[in-house]
Amino acid sequence: MLKRDDMPIAVRAYVPVDRTPADNGSRKPKLGPSDYTLIFDTETHTDAAQQLRFGCFQVRKGDVLEMAGIFYDPESLTPSEIELL
Repeated sequence: MLKRDDMPIAVRAYVPVDRTPADNGSRKPKLGPSDYTLIFDTETHTDAAQQLRFGCFQVRKGDVLEMAGIFYDPESLTPSEIELL
């Protein structure tokens, strides 16, 4: 059994905002929202390098789950951690 460590978490998100005017002063057309959403979460080492350990993702079109999966760095995990994933 793996030991659990309570650690602080940080959440990062990106949301596009209004586009800035082009160099010639004209405005580019605003992009509407996409039908697709990419959701992912990763686990990294807690040192300054924050090397990837593993992550999960979902691709959704509206409310429909199109694809889901898990990815990992085999060099960052022990065999028992890989088996757990």
